[in-house]
Amino acid sequence: MNRTAIAACLFVAAATQATAEDIPDLIGTWNIEMSAIGHRHPVDQRAEQPRILFEGSTAAVIDWQEGVLFSGRDVLEDVPDGFDRVDGELLSGVIGADNTTVFMVDDNGTITCTLISPNQMNCIYGHIEESASVAAIVNWTREN
Repeated sequence: MNRTAIAACLFVAAATQATAEDIPDLIGTWNIEMSAIGHRHPVDQRAEQPRILFEGSTAAVIDWQEGVLFSGRDVLEDVPDGFDRVDGELLSGVIGADNTTVFMVDDNGTITCTLISPNQMNCIYGHIEESASVAAIVNWTREN
């Protein structure tokens, strides 16, 4: 192998190691505060309540992480009227290459976050179920 190829391999290995060291640790219990808006399905149910406004709190536990991959579960506390309460809904997620973008899915929605400190994320949540669709601004704060 020539010197250039060896140097390239060493550079890639060093860059990969540095990136792996920078991957944030998301394990823990996260308190969640949200403000949401949505609408009901089907259309004939919108006459009484054309929009759903909701503010509340919940929690999530991330209990497994391997590199940029992680999983956990929701621990629902507040659920707006007309929504199903599903304790323990699973979360699966990935951390982006920039180590600040976090993307998660649960059983019926997506969450896109920006990690703003080791213990805080600002997120957007999109949720669709049979009875309603919701978009929310969500703040995640890890318990100490």
